[in-house]
Amino acid sequence: MTARRPRRLHVALDTQPTGSAVHRVRATDLRRAAAMHDDLSDPAGAVIAVLDVEFLIAPTARAARIEYRNRGLDADDATTVRYVGTPGGLAGLIADIGAAGVADGVVLVGLDDGDSVELLSSTTLPRLLRDGIVDADTASTLRAAVDVTARESASHGGS
Repeated sequence: MTARRPRRLHVALDTQPTGSAVHRVRATDLRRAAAMHDDLSDPAGAVIAVLDVEFLIAPTARAARIEYRNRGLDADDATTVRYVGTPGGLAGLIADIGAAGVADGVVLVGLDDGDSVELLSSTTLPRLLRDGIVDADTASTLRAAVDVTARESASHGGS
């Protein structure tokens, strides 16, 4: 039996420009996102439907939930899929979105001052690369966007 290669996904930060072929989808759950993806699907691949995923990650799920509460965020206010947990859990969600055909990728929207984006770069991204979910070019572009975000956050007094 041959192992199936994971599907490579478009993964970007919301601060990165998207091309004209990329259509961002906001849906409060994966079922709605999949339906929107199906509506946008193009057999020729001329349109890429990516799901906006808001995220807040920390070294532990407990720490992420505490930070989420401390920021006064409320799940009822979410307008798209929202993930609060660990870097590994976020990598798993991204992989599952691709494997289930929910979207052709994700645009990640950080919910904090940059700590989540730094963890994304140091922990989530290497796992996505190792597992074949993103290619080296995507990883490099994403790391560059993380660096820009970190510099901007530092210049504005963020973490």
